[in-house]
Amino acid sequence: MQSDLNKALSIEELVLTPVLLVIDHWQTMDLNEECAAAILVRQADIGAFLSFVLPAGKIVPFIAALTDGDPRARVALSQVVEMLNQACPILRKVCGDCFRQGAWEDLSRKSAFAARVASVCDRPADLVRFCSQLAQARRAVRDNLGAVDAYRCVIQAASGLPNEKSLLAVAHGNLGLVLSDISQFDDALEHFRLALLYESDPKGIRMIQTNRAGCLARLGEYRAAGEILSKEIAQLEENGVTDIDLAIALDTNAQTLIALGQLQPALEMLERARSLFPSDDGHNRAVNAMAMANACQEAGDDVGAAKAFELAHKLAVGDVRKSIDVEFYRNGFEQATAVKTDARAAHQFKQGLHEKQHDNPSGAFACWQEAVNLARAGNDIGLALRISANAAALFFDFGQIDRALDVCRAVRQEASARGLALPELMVLGTMSAMAASGINIDDPLGALGPLARSIALRNVHSQIVAGFDLNPVERSGAVDAGQSANELAMFAATYSAIALAADYFRQAVEIARSIKGHPALVNRLAGLTPLLEKLGDAAGANQTAAEIESLLKSGALSLQGEIVAHRALAKRLEKISSAQAIAHLRSATAAAERMRAQIPPGPKRADFDRQFRDVPYMLAELLFREKLFPAAFEALQGAKGRRLIEAKALKAVNAGEYADALPSADEAHQLLLGTGNRSVLVDFVVSLRGDAITAYVVADGAIQPVCVTGDTSAFNQVERGNAAEREERVVELCMHNPLLRELAEAVAAVIPASRPILLVPDKVLYNLPLHAIPVHGKPWILRNPISYLPSVALLRFRRTVPQRRHALVAGDSRGDLLGAREECSLVGSVLGTTPLIGQACTCAAVEKRLREDRPDSVHLAMHGRGDLRHGDRSSLLFADGMGGEEWVGFDALTEFDWAARLVVFSGCSTAVAGMRYSSQLLSVANAALEAGAESVIASMWPVDDTSAKMFMTSFYKGLDHAAQSGLVDLRLILVQAIEDVRKQTQWEQPTRRRNGRHAGLPGIKVEENAVAPDVKAALAWAPFVLIGAPLLQL
Repeated sequence: MQSDLNKALSIEELVLTPVLLVIDHWQTMDLNEECAAAILVRQADIGAFLSFVLPAGKIVPFIAALTDGDPRARVALSQVVEMLNQACPILRKVCGDCFRQGAWEDLSRKSAFAARVASVCDRPADLVRFCSQLAQARRAVRDNLGAVDAYRCVIQAASGLPNEKSLLAVAHGNLGLVLSDISQFDDALEHFRLALLYESDPKGIRMIQTNRAGCLARLGEYRAAGEILSKEIAQLEENGVTDIDLAIALDTNAQTLIALGQLQPALEMLERARSLFPSDDGHNRAVNAMAMANACQEAGDDVGAAKAFELAHKLAVGDVRKSIDVEFYRNGFEQATAVKTDARAAHQFKQGLHEKQHDNPSGAFACWQEAVNLARAGNDIGLALRISANAAALFFDFGQIDRALDVCRAVRQEASARGLALPELMVLGTMSAMAASGINIDDPLGALGPLARSIALRNVHSQIVAGFDLNPVERSGAVDAGQSANELAMFAATYSAIALAADYFRQAVEIARSIKGHPALVNRLAGLTPLLEKLGDAAGANQTAAEIESLLKSGALSLQGEIVAHRALAKRLEKISSAQAIAHLRSATAAAERMRAQIPPGPKRADFDRQFRDVPYMLAELLFREKLFPAAFEALQGAKGRRLIEAKALKAVNAGEYADALPSADEAHQLLLGTGNRSVLVDFVVSLRGDAITAYVVADGAIQPVCVTGDTSAFNQVERGNAAEREERVVELCMHNPLLRELAEAVAAVIPASRPILLVPDKVLYNLPLHAIPVHGKPWILRNPISYLPSVALLRFRRTVPQRRHALVAGDSRGDLLGAREECSLVGSVLGTTPLIGQACTCAAVEKRLREDRPDSVHLAMHGRGDLRHGDRSSLLFADGMGGEEWVGFDALTEFDWAARLVVFSGCSTAVAGMRYSSQLLSVANAALEAGAESVIASMWPVDDTSAKMFMTSFYKGLDHAAQSGLVDLRLILVQAIEDVRKQTQWEQPTRRRNGRHAGLPGIKVEENAVAPDVKAALAWAPFVLIGAPLLQL
């Protein structure tokens, strides 16, 4: 096997040596020969390829001669192409050998080279073959973006080939699968659709349908996915199929059942799938075991979850070990150690580590960038990649998730291609940490995928290093710092695999102790301590806690280390001494704010907050316990709406004043005075244990807490079922849940009727229509006019400049919403503007009007969508101006100039906020608020076209009437619109929904379910909410 690999490693040289010989002698070519016209047509592409693969000094004069039309250069070009054509059979054999041996890293590099050769030779069949192998290799090493490019190349090259349809079916199907893995769901579903058009083989159709169902499940369309999978399973069973196809279909269907809460049938299905997977299929068996761990965890079976996780861990690590070629990595390590390290690069690397330890990330990045440049200039690729791996980890620590992921992927791809285990396992550790915190890293095993590979690579790397005679400096640069063991320990602990987690933590701690001044030692001790307590090892827990305290007192910890240490000690002390625990948490909060201040103000700080989001809640709970209510309220503000507030602060005139300051209790009282009608602020917090909800009622210069106790798990579960039924579940929950009714009535007991309320929801309450909770027999919003705030600090940004009297109205971009079209006409007449309707409602047209006119009022009546699972899919559906349509997502919407006092989104789910990177809450409404809007009205679920038109007609009539008074309380107008809709009966005859979610999911049937009459009524009158400042100056 090794000899074959050696041949593969020299294939570029084998192909290019004769080519280079021709180019060296191009001036001696026989002019009697001619260059084929077909080659001349491709001259530029061939020249670009040669420039990429050959030394510049050799190729530049030749390319210049070609460009000038030198006939000898053209003859040479003809001979070059002929040589490349002759090399294609050799390349087919080499790549085929790599494929059969599972040498994925090597195949990735070789097939990429071979594909370029086939392309310049105009050999579409070979191009399809090599790109298909390249895509599979990149999938195997989890380079999904590279796989996407390769499959797109296959689709382009397959046109006109004899087996075009079958090639396109496979390519579109596989591309859909990869796009689904990287959360590009709209594109994925389109490619599955195309694959089904081209596929004629029943087995191929079943596989495409299974993968399509998996994509739908990831979107929360569990019933649609389950229906597809059930049909596939029935057909497979009818045909007597009991192989891996059936196993995968069962596995995928079981995961939809888990999401629907049907745990026992899911476990039975998983068990059956497990019996069908071949014994040597470690990957699929590991995916199956992880699904069982998730099902057991959902069912509260910690023992079952731990057992399933340990099996998944064993299978995943074993599967990866089989795929790793030790000799390939040994060769890579040998080549890396043969390069002499540039002393300046090593110094800059060390200096960067010093800057990081002393809480200067910008200094660390600057040092490391210079070190990488020096290392690469000296061909020390191993050092360059290790430095980049450190940079990726620091990007992640400081919330720069996109940059961290990009660097991790680049390092992983290059390290695996070169056989460099250490930098690869370093970035795998960072990627697993991302996955464990809820960030999508495109791996079906989640965090376990990169962790399993890193553990296997660590063992291989240790064996390799032991076989080399290295000096102390070289050996220190080849040491695994234990990051992967630490991440696996934390991940195992989430599945109650306590013994396994403690074992890995001990390994990680010992590695950190062996490296003087290791900055991660305190993190690992903090992770190990509570596990030792659970295992009954009180002495061990006391010892690790004492070590944490010693490290803290030494003054040598970074700010991040201080936060971790204070938090760990507070957890141990909270039941012993609240005062000491509060002191530690105050210190942790202060350190987190200092660390946070090192990141420029703006949305990126929200990703940093993810790491320590529990600290404000821990502190608030302890302060509440000590009856320090104003202090508890102030502590809580560290967890409320910070991304939004800082985005607003960036656009404010006094941005510096608000960039870092959290609102105090006194400021909250002052801000309330500007909201009129003796408004009351109600700030909710759900306890960390999920056994209580506290409402801090801020009014009349005082803060009064209201607390109710009970199980809050229903608030999590309501958002986890089938997406198409979500609105019915959330409305029914708010109208009938005893705990929510007790909470609302307890709050109402201290707030007189008709006093307006600003609700600040928390975590699992964020997307619930709390205003619909019945209080003394009628909806809460009809007793007390209600609006919502992500944070009281949002009230800082009310503008006092005169109104400009411009308006923008647009809608019905798809041409399928008659109610929206009529609504826009009415609103346009009220606001005195001509609406943009149908194909005139383009993204460019709306963005231009916002930028140039800077309207005070904006009304958009078009399809919208929100996505609880993938917040960045929050988007609006605009016309494209050419008869079609286009989605414009959250990030693009935040670039619009929404500097309006009032923005109304009357499309579906525009107030639904979904997670990104497990910390940011993104919605269409929040995009407008971030980008300058003062007040936003948006919907909490898909709205019926007719009832939405009724609501908006009433709202704008009320707004027009109230304009005479100058200062308008939008809450009162909203209440009147709700009352008007409640009096109507037309909503009982549903019309088309403004549901962009299903506009983007072809083939999904949305069925109307039977619901209770009060829930059905609330679905019509309760969707629209006011977010932001409640007063509008007209």
